[in-house]
Order: sequence, then structure tokens, then C-alpha cells
Amino acid sequence: MKKNLFCLAALCAAALVSCTPKELIIEEPESIDNPKETAELIHITIKASMSESTKATISTDRTWTWDASDKLAVFDGTTVTKEFGIKEILSDGQAIFEGDVASTASLTAVFPYAAALSDGSYKLSSEQTISTGQTVDPSAMVATATGEKASDSEFTFYFTPAVSFFRLSVGAGVSKVILHTVGKDDTIAGESRSVTVNLPGTAGSFWAAVNPAVYHGIRAFAYDGTSYAKKGADAAEIDLSAKGSGKNIGTVSGGTAVSVIENADNLISYLGNPALDGYIVNDLDLTGKTITSCASFAKTFDGQYHSIKNWTSEGTALFGANSGTVKDFTLDSSCKLNLPATLAAGDYAFVVKTNQGTVSGIRNEADVAEWTGEITGAINLGIIVGNGPANSIVENCYNSGKLVINAAEHGGIGTSAISGVCGRLTNKTSSAVACINRGNIDITTGINAAGANIYCAGVLGCTTNTVSAIECINYGKIDIQLSKTNSALIVAGVSSYTSGPLTGCENHGEISINSDTFIQAVALGGVCAYSSGAMENCMNDAKISLTAQYFNGGNAIGSIKSDTTVSTTTGALAVGGIVGYTYNKFSMDNCHNEGNIIFELSEQDQKVAIGSTYRFEFGGCVADAWGDINNSHNTGDIEAYVRTSTGDAFTPVKPSDTSSAGGGGTLYIGGIAGANYEAIGQSCLNITGCTNTGQIITHSDSQSTTNCAFGGIVGWPGKEADCTSITKQCTNGAESDAEKGSITVSGFITYRAGGIQGGSGRIEDCTNYGTIYAKSGKPSIGGIAGYHGGGYQVSSSSNYGTLKSDVKATGVGGLIGALQNIEISFGEGCKVDCNLVSSNTTEIGLILGHFNGNTYAITLGSETNPIKVKGECKGTTVSTDNYLNYLYGPAKYSSSLHTVFAEYWN
Repeated sequence: MKKNLFCLAALCAAALVSCTPKELIIEEPESIDNPKETAELIHITIKASMSESTKATISTDRTWTWDASDKLAVFDGTTVTKEFGIKEILSDGQAIFEGDVASTASLTAVFPYAAALSDGSYKLSSEQTISTGQTVDPSAMVATATGEKASDSEFTFYFTPAVSFFRLSVGAGVSKVILHTVGKDDTIAGESRSVTVNLPGTAGSFWAAVNPAVYHGIRAFAYDGTSYAKKGADAAEIDLSAKGSGKNIGTVSGGTAVSVIENADNLISYLGNPALDGYIVNDLDLTGKTITSCASFAKTFDGQYHSIKNWTSEGTALFGANSGTVKDFTLDSSCKLNLPATLAAGDYAFVVKTNQGTVSGIRNEADVAEWTGEITGAINLGIIVGNGPANSIVENCYNSGKLVINAAEHGGIGTSAISGVCGRLTNKTSSAVACINRGNIDITTGINAAGANIYCAGVLGCTTNTVSAIECINYGKIDIQLSKTNSALIVAGVSSYTSGPLTGCENHGEISINSDTFIQAVALGGVCAYSSGAMENCMNDAKISLTAQYFNGGNAIGSIKSDTTVSTTTGALAVGGIVGYTYNKFSMDNCHNEGNIIFELSEQDQKVAIGSTYRFEFGGCVADAWGDINNSHNTGDIEAYVRTSTGDAFTPVKPSDTSSAGGGGTLYIGGIAGANYEAIGQSCLNITGCTNTGQIITHSDSQSTTNCAFGGIVGWPGKEADCTSITKQCTNGAESDAEKGSITVSGFITYRAGGIQGGSGRIEDCTNYGTIYAKSGKPSIGGIAGYHGGGYQVSSSSNYGTLKSDVKATGVGGLIGALQNIEISFGEGCKVDCNLVSSNTTEIGLILGHFNGNTYAITLGSETNPIKVKGECKGTTVSTDNYLNYLYGPAKYSSSLHTVFAEYWN
């Protein structure tokens, strides 16, 4: 085609067909791209002409004239593309093409021939060349036509534009312009996100053919023979979806000086001297190339959503230290990422080792090669970012590469922060937003001295000083295999440790820790392991498991340490569906756990001398809570087992006195929260509007006399004296299924189990449907609370759940299992409709199982608002005639001090 036309609008073609059958013999061997065609072919001629009435919207004065070299690609429904050459150019602007087809039933065509693909479609070239005297590359003016049969010997083709156009103006000396899309899902030429237009070097206006589409911004990079300049609105929407349409983007030369990275050598050169902002304009293949890390970077490096392929890193990050912006590129799965043979103290990553700027939109799809070596110091390891000491923003980053670490058993070497995305973030000026990890993390090691804690999570290994994490998600599995550990493990799906807010974060990856021998302090959570910030709209739906032979002792975990002005004890074990340990100023709102929690110590008799204050805490949402929990829900089951190697009972002892019962390893388990044990004052856990339908199943061979506590909502809500905590408007279980919210306990332990609370605290407007089943041990069980005291109020609460004890219990009560001997008045608005089953217990009643003493005045219900009761007690159905005989256990009842107001509930 002649080079004086820069846009195709619509072409009309009339085809004259001469039917001259002949057989085509193909000598080449048959293949997918070149199948043998055995059908008889028909030789046809096509007369093509252009309608003067239809012009391109970007041109009103140009006409299309044919050139002797023009060719059409004709498709006749077979797998072979037919090439039609020009036979004659007529004086009226029409042209005659000729070629062979297998059938004339359905014919389509693409112009020019070079743009056609074998399936009848076309691809616009991302490299266009405009020569002197031209305003557009004629080979880029792609058009298509469908043949319509006018008569037995004639066909009509209507060519229409298949492309749209950008008009650009340049000054003299500009020899090349690269147009690049801003929208990450936009393509501009075929599947490419950029189109390169080679120019004659003269000033003027030119046209670039592009895919018809709506563009979400275009950047133009103009090259004058020595350097590039960038122009373009990053977010200006341009509608070129109508084929043949055009847009004038104005002058593109004379913009901001930048570096354009077109190939691997450009990247290597740029990292060696990043004097300007850098922009990648093509996918980069680094086969056989060696990257030297950019030691210090303060500019903008924009990958423009391109991929880096076939890079082999021997522990090298693209950027050593970043205080600028690194954004929007992918490390392709073809890359080979290798850690150094020895991990000494420091920061490790493959994109940015130490970040004090912004890292955004980075995707890693490459696995880190399985690493076997030695860790010799405190490390911050993330596949994308190693460490962010301050002013570090990590956003919209994604990792799907796995991380496998096999470290030899070692002594105290400092804390390691390990993650799929970012190892560590510090300072309130830092944050992580919308980051996702899909890569599995497998760590195998052993720690034989204190001071070598492991902080590990899918997205953020560790954060401090109120770093925030917003809408971060983990899908990767985390598996830690230990020979033993004398240090603390802080492990979670999203962020292992934080003092800042977590909002909209989710975990969907299973987390497991297993020790061949012992563990020594663990904080484990689906979303976060340790938090002293606000958690909102977070969720976990993955299984969390912790197994070992025995627990060996506690360690400091954050602010949870032996300094009694800070907390009650050092960290022991806290495993929560959403979060493990929490600290001052923690809060939770609208969080949800669906994941099961499994904990087992298989041979705890190997270690009987453990601290008397150590508590093992488990919660469907929170294990140990220092704050308010609102509108949160658990559907995951909790299974916790402390066993001996023989199945016999063992008695734990204080380390300082091997002759006395220690109580170390006491279990606190709750469907929402395990306990409020670590908090100063142990009086800061308020639970409102929460529900639990997960089951609690626990067994312990410990025969310590310290009371364990299990509750459908909370196990141990706070200390028994001077506690201001309250549980209100909460529900355990489901009316339709007695197994939901159920609590089953066995072993040799002494415990309190209740549908709402195990231990004592304020309860208001709560309901239990779950079954409480004491299979063995020394229990006190109640439909609302296993034990109650402290003078606290219980009001407007109802129990519909069955209580069953196979062993002699201190008390089995439809409302309360056992009641402290203290002056108290409570129970107004409460209701009981349940079945009490116990063949060995005499201290049993629809309201109260057992009065602990008879020296204080106690009132249950009131004359104007009595407790409503009905149900069944030890096989007897309660009625209006006998209900007064089944209200409480008789052992320590005092008619002069104990007053019970009750009425049968019709």
C-alpha cells in the first residue's frame, strides 16, 4: 500500500471469482503449523476498492491507494492461511488480488498479510517504523473483512479497521518514541504493554497504531539519540475502543529526563548508576547475566508491571538500601533465588534488603532454593523486603515462592524475623498494606540456648512501634519442625508480633509447629501471634497445631516477662485462632475464626518441674486477652491434650521445691478467649456480642490441684477478687445442635467448665446451648459458669445445654457449678431449661450445684424476678410439683443464709 495514508477507516471490496479447480501438492512434511491439505483448491480473483464516503476519524484528506507489494491473508475455514498477492492496480483505485482457497462458503481476510495469525485472527506489532515521507507505519494499519457472496461468481468484502491510533508530535532529532500503558491490565499492541515507534528524526506529527481499548493512562518516552524524556498523564482515561478512532496526545518530546530500561544490559547499567528515575518498558530476560545490587537507591524504579525472567541470585537483592520508590514488577518463576551459605546478622531479601522508602506492587513467583546452612546472628529475612527500620511502606506486594530453611541446631544468636513478604518493620512511620503471601514456609532447626527466638509469619515476620497492617492476607502453609527449642516461638499467618493496628487481615494457610522433644514458650495465632494494638475485621479459617513431647519453661515474649510491674509472668503457651498473646491497649472487633486448634504434649512426665505460674491458654479468637473483644465469632474446634508417656497421672512441681504440687501447665480454654491471666490486675477483659459454636475437647494427665478453666465464651475471665471485666450479650452453641459449643473434659485435672465461663466474672444477657461433659477428673460444671464468686452479677442469662458428669463433681449446676462462700446476690432474669446427668454426684441442681460455704448471706434471684427453671435432673423430669427439690445441691445449704427465688417455667 502507498505510504501516504495514515489510517484505515473502511474499505469496500468486490470480488470477481474465476473457478479454475486444481490440486495443490505440498512437498513439506505435515505438522501442526503446516498440515497437508488434500482438498482440491479453487483459484479465485478478488477486486478490492475503497469507498470515498468513509474516512478514518483521524483523517479527512487521505485516501488509500494500493501498492504492488500488498498481500492479503485469506481464511477459508481450513487450517491453512491463504496468501493472496496483488495482480493488478486499476486506474480507479481498485486492485485485483488472486489466490487459491479450498472453499468459497465462508471467506474472511486480514490486511496486511504479515499481521495475520494461523487461526484467522491478527496481531498488531509492538515495533512500528515510520520512514521519511510517511506519517504511519503502513504494516501496522491492520484491517479485516468478511466475504459475502453476491452471486455464484462474485464476492463482496467489507474491510474495516482493526486498530485505533494515537497521534503524537515530536521535535527535530527524536528518533524513537515508546508509548506505554499505565493501567496494569492494559495492552497496547498485541499482548504487549508498550509500542515502539521508530521515527525519521524530523519534527512533525505521526500516528501509532494501537489495540482498540479504553486506556487508563499513557506514558510517552521520547529518545533523541542520547537520552529519554517522559511525558504523559498517569491516570487520564482515553477511550479508543471504537476501531479506527484516534486521539491526539500532543507533543511528547521535551519531557522529564528518565532512564528507560529495554533489556537486561540496560538494567545492569542502571543499577550501577541510578542517577534518574528508571522505567522498564519490556519484560527482561537475564539469562547468563550477573546482577550487582544497587547499594543505595533514592529515585523511582517503575517496573510498569513487567517481568524479570531467568535471574539467578546468589543472595543478591536488586536494591541494597532504598529510600525512594521501587514498584510494579514481577520476579518470574523462572528466576533462581539462593540465600548465602551462612546467614550472619543482617537483612536479607531479593528485591530490597533494607527499606526506608516505598516498595509497592512487587510480585515474586520464584521459589527460594532450599537452604541448608548456619544462622550465626539475628536476621531479618523476607523474600521481597528484608527490613524496614523507619519510613518503610510495603504495599500491594505478593509472594507465591516457597521458603525452605534447614538450619543446624544452634545456641543463642539473637532473634530471627522470617517471612514470605517482609521480614521486619519498625517505627510508627512504617506500614504494610494489601500484601499477600501464597508461598509455603518450612523451617527445620533446633535451638539449644535462650536468646534465639524465632518470629515467623507469612506476610510480616515482626513489627514494632505501632506499625500498621491493613488488608494483608496469607494463604501459605507455615511448618516449623524442631529438634528442641530453649527460646520462644512467635508464629502467625499474617504478622507474628505487632503493637500496631491490624485491619482486614486474613489467614488461610495451615500453621504447624512440632518439636521432637520440648518447647519453651510459644505464641501462635492464625492472624497474629502477639498483639498490643487494635484488631478489626480479621479472620482465620485454617488449622493451627502445636505438638511436642513436653513443655520445658517460659520465655519473655514482648512485654510479657517476669517484671511484675508489666505482666504476671513470662510467656508460656498461648494459641488463638486469631491471636495468641495480647498486651495493654489490645482490642478486637468483628473478627472471625473458623480454623481448628490442635495442641498436644505427648510426654509431659519427662518434665514435671515447671513454674507454678505457667498457664497454657487457648482461644477460638484470642488465647490471652488484655482488652475488649466485641462482635467476634468462633466456629473452630479446640483440642488440647497434656499426656504422659504411659497414660498415668503425674504431678507437676515447682522448680524450687520438688516436694510440693506446682500447678504449672494449668489449662485455660475458651471458645472466644482463653484467659485474662497475663494482664496487670487481671481485670481488663470485656467480651460483648460474641458467639461460639466450636467444640472444646481437652484431656490432661496432670493431677495438680490448681483449677483449670474452660468456657464456651471464656475460660478464665479474670481474678476472683476485684475484677471489673464483664461478658455480655454472648451466645455459646446453637439451639439446633447440642454438639456445637460443647465442652468435653477428661484426665486427672481439677477444673471448672461452663457454657459461658469456666472461672468467675460478671455475666449479663448470655445464652448457652452447648453440652458440658465431664468424663473424668475433678470437675465443677455449670450451664453458665463452672465456678462463680467475687460478688459479681449474673443476670438475664439462660442455659439450655445438657450437663453431664461421669465422675463425682464438686458441683453440677444448670446455672452455676459451684459458688464461692461470699456475700452475693445475683441471678435476676436468668432461665434454665436443661438436662442434668450424673450418677456419682449429689451436689447437683437446676440453678446451683454446690455452695462452697454457709457463713455469708447469698441470694439467688429475687422475689420480683425469680430464676425460671425446668428440665430434667438425674433422670427425673422437673414439674410444678417437684421443682423446689432440684434447685441446688444440699451439702452446705443454709436456710438462714441462703435464699433462692425460683419458679417453674411453663
